[in-house]
Amino acid sequence: MANVFVLEDGPARHRVFREHQMDEDRLTIITSAQEAITHLQDHVYDLIFLDHDLREEHYGAAEHDDATTGYAVAKWLADNPTKSEGAPVVIHSFNPVGAKRMFDTLHDANRLAYLVPFNQVALHLRMLAERRRNATN
Repeated sequence: MANVFVLEDGPARHRVFREHQMDEDRLTIITSAQEAITHLQDHVYDLIFLDHDLREEHYGAAEHDDATTGYAVAKWLADNPTKSEGAPVVIHSFNPVGAKRMFDTLHDANRLAYLVPFNQVALHLRMLAERRRNATN
């Protein structure tokens, strides 16, 4: 069983995560950066997925909104290395600039991070589930 955390504002994307989780996994989906930080303070996760753009005004914005995007959560995780320590962080944003800033922040803090465009998340979830099924057989 794995505790999986997802920061994502899109209901269609929520369905992708729900459809590809294994039955015994516990999935938590949160839609805002501040709520995510509050939740992560008190809960431990084995795998973390973070989106960057969480509001419509973030899409294509020329300026950074570090307080309300997924960057705020990545920065908080970087500044709190014992929280969900060892959990890989998958950045699944279509915003390449924001995603790279998140990745660099986590990487610089020695947190395991990956950049995976959302259109490839389902494939990665299926591979992870298959790997876990093979490990239990």
